[in-house]
Amino acid sequence: MAAAKQSPLNPFTVAEYAIGFESLRFIAQLEAAQLGSAAALARELGLPVRPLRRFLAGDDPAPDVWRVLTDHARTTAGEKPLAPVGILGLAVTAAALPARLRKDARVRMAHALLALLAERGEPAPGWLNAVLNLWED
Repeated sequence: MAAAKQSPLNPFTVAEYAIGFESLRFIAQLEAAQLGSAAALARELGLPVRPLRRFLAGDDPAPDVWRVLTDHARTTAGEKPLAPVGILGLAVTAAALPARLRKDARVRMAHALLALLAERGEPAPGWLNAVLNLWED
């Protein structure tokens, strides 16, 4: 039996990037909502709107989007909102999949978790509904 091929990516690095991207996406989505749109946030930060929209929709950020959003988050006064740990967990799990499958994977995992909670008579946490609002078409 052949040995399993090991991924060239360090799993801790992949998880760190997924959490970083998702945390920054969470902050940017809240700011876009407060300003009224992704276009308004792009104007405020001097970013092109299309790459910002792609990032907010789940793509990995383009380097300029990552840099501008990170700098903005670091220099903005006040406490930064924290993404719910469940959202981060789904992001880390989805990061292990090919990029083209990540959005669908998040939605399917969210539905599976909702079904499990309903089956056991447990209430759905708000973050789980937020995942579906953000990622489901």
